Amino acid sequence: MSKRYHGGIWLGLNKRPAIDRPVDELSAPARVVIPLLQHRGESAALCVKKGDRVQMGQPLGTDVKGISCAAHSSVSGAVYDITEIDHPIIGKSVAVVVQNDGNDAPFGYVPPERDAAKMSPDEIISRIKRVSIASACGPDYPLWARLRRMADFHIRTLVLNAVETEPYICNAQKLIEEDPEQIASGFYAMMKATGCVDALLAVSDDYGTETDDIRKAASLMGYELRLLRVPQKYPSGHEKFLFRVMTGEALRDGISPEEMETGFVYAEDCLGVYMAIRNGTPQITKVVTVAGSAVGNPQVFEIRIGTSIHDVLERCSLSFEPERVVLGSAMRGTAVDDLHTPVIKPVYALLALKSDGKRRQPARCINCGKCAKVCPQGLFPNFIALNAVNADFGACHELHIENCIECGSCSYICPGRMPIVELIKNMKKARVEE
Repeated sequence: MSKRYHGGIWLGLNKRPAIDRPVDELSAPARVVIPLLQHRGESAALCVKKGDRVQMGQPLGTDVKGISCAAHSSVSGAVYDITEIDHPIIGKSVAVVVQNDGNDAPFGYVPPERDAAKMSPDEIISRIKRVSIASACGPDYPLWARLRRMADFHIRTLVLNAVETEPYICNAQKLIEEDPEQIASGFYAMMKATGCVDALLAVSDDYGTETDDIRKAASLMGYELRLLRVPQKYPSGHEKFLFRVMTGEALRDGISPEEMETGFVYAEDCLGVYMAIRNGTPQITKVVTVAGSAVGNPQVFEIRIGTSIHDVLERCSLSFEPERVVLGSAMRGTAVDDLHTPVIKPVYALLALKSDGKRRQPARCINCGKCAKVCPQGLFPNFIALNAVNADFGACHELHIENCIECGSCSYICPGRMPIVELIKNMKKARVEE
């Protein structure tokens, strides 16, 4: 495949030693904080009160009309408090604080059917909604809503997006290596739910033989999982950019991949769907890469939803006191100051970074044009950022700010250290709140 497509940057991946270590389950903390909103859409409706006893997997909030799904307890114990938090990823939300009793007593639910081949598409989507899987691609809509949209648009191709071209991140690669049969099974269920006829596994070209077992498992289940290797050029894993790499066509303004008969799902989505079909197990954990220059032993962990950043880092070996902690990737993540912030479903990485020792210069645009050269959407990020500083919504709109995918390539390459993507994000947010 040609590496000559516009935009993006080549990054050092820094996946080792995390890629060489098995996924490990992090022990549950003494207390978890579970927001009732962990995705775009409507918050779940609170259904417990302070002092109630709850079991692991029990709903703390039920789904409401619209784009919504329930919130479940990731431990068993007692409801210690009901409060409001302001999470840096999803914003303000009512949250339930559960004191862990250490027993992990499960909330009983036996699904009536455990074979996706015997379930209708609607039954599969309903099961996924019941267990409240949030798509692993970030703070997006719940997985059931994404699959419903794919079915409504009659997609032809479902893509298992395992392209990881950001520093440190290796969640998908580890899951595909360790749980190929379960992921192939969950992917099959989503194929049936959406009615697609073509299955594709997209990986970056640093993958070795990790894809062999999942493709064999798919073949035994009766479908072909075609393999697409894409260059390690960031942000090849972004759906819009990957669609262009796959097809050679750019998505027109306002057009989604689903409208072009293509849907994207992720390895952790597949594993969650497998557990939903097989056991009716809700999503109460999150697979997270814990890494960064301040982490002595980077590793991929399975972490209980509601575990604080502090508790995660306390269980990992820090070689330095981190200067900065980021939820998400080094390129697109959100810096956090409050280490009591809980891990929620959109979190796929937790990075603890030490200072690079460089002297900070005042940020300024020097009109070098480098940001425009690396922008995968063909925008002029410097002009958008400069107009964002002046809160000029009209000028930003004319420069197509809505098409920015917030990949961070512009900020990374900027010699003037302009916080370009931060300015663009704030401008978009201000526009929505206006």
